Amino acid sequence: MKRFLSSLLAGIGVSQSALPAEPAKPEDKWMVGRTEEAGQTVIVRALLALPDDAARKGFVWLMTISWDYTPRDGGMPTNEVHKQMNDLEDAIEQKLETAKLCIQTVSRTGNGKKQWEYYIADRDQFLKAFNEVMHGKPRLPIKIDFYQDADWQALRDLHRTIK
Repeated sequence: MKRFLSSLLAGIGVSQSALPAEPAKPEDKWMVGRTEEAGQTVIVRALLALPDDAARKGFVWLMTISWDYTPRDGGMPTNEVHKQMNDLEDAIEQKLETAKLCIQTVSRTGNGKKQWEYYIADRDQFLKAFNEVMHGKPRLPIKIDFYQDADWQALRDLHRTIK
């Protein structure tokens, strides 16, 4: 887990040269930061604070969904790929987050990679529901990984790094 966290933090450049994170809007519970990685822009959006204990209870797995893409100048995806990424995120939010199968905590985009982080309670249950949501849709170039993180240490470490 430590190696994953180190590479994640280094991968988004947060530990080196991140600009101060700011909430998108006062009523939002997200912070957005911009950094550079290998000369490419990377945008990181993360929950501003940990959800309360009751909301986190049972969500013991950190799940990452990664999507490698060919970046345009500046490191961002093409408009077409960006729309596909937004469609995926919307589908997860509308079908899986609303069903309380996951909680999104981080999204990073830039330097040829999009990565989402979610906390989930049950890997098999999530994957079954995810596959149902994706059924009939075009296959996407994504990779899904799971890490045990009952204490939500990945998000805690990110918060410590950017303060």
